[in-house]
Amino acid sequence: MSADADHPIPPTRVAGVEPGHSPAYPESWAAVYDLIDMDRRPLLDFYLQLVGPQTQALLDLGCGTGSMTLQLAARMPAGARVAGVDLSPGMIAISKARAPAHEWVVGDFCDPPVAGAFDLALIMFSSLQLLLDEADLVRCFRAIAGRLKPQGRFAFDIANPSLDWLAKISPVPVVARRVTDAAGRALEVRETGGYDTTTQILESIWTLHETETGVRVIPE
Repeated sequence: MSADADHPIPPTRVAGVEPGHSPAYPESWAAVYDLIDMDRRPLLDFYLQLVGPQTQALLDLGCGTGSMTLQLAARMPAGARVAGVDLSPGMIAISKARAPAHEWVVGDFCDPPVAGAFDLALIMFSSLQLLLDEADLVRCFRAIAGRLKPQGRFAFDIANPSLDWLAKISPVPVVARRVTDAAGRALEVRETGGYDTTTQILESIWTLHETETGVRVIPE
């Protein structure tokens, strides 16, 4: 599945590291991850069609706060196995608080610290594109293959923006999203980045600011 060309690319493309919690994105992002998330309904609809009564074990790699994982799990039979893996301890803690009966593990999706076997393994939100090295991709695919049942499936989505869109990525901060937190505070995500046509790598750095004062909230 390819994302719409106008959809924002996930922040920071760093090999083996997921957006929101690379060295440039501290754990403080975990608390606002769901708040700043975009409309994921088209993505959810795609993955929901893969889940049903036959799905006895689901592995979500790069699960974040578990928001999508749990919506998929609701389509599975009672007692089915649900496991989520993410690099962020903060996001895994949120997932555990939401659904303590499921398995939530801190780890790298190139070497997920869970035992097989699963009917369905997922890498959502274009996170697979964070792997910039072919060797990492091979390592990731082999790890997933080793955790699938004989008829198990692996599904993922990727962003496929046009070169014209990539050329518009601004080297100076622009507002990518505006949100309001639970206290009524207006916040905005500011994005800075650029696309290297030689390496074909997009770098996108996000910071979170108070809209009224401009004070940077994350990274602190």
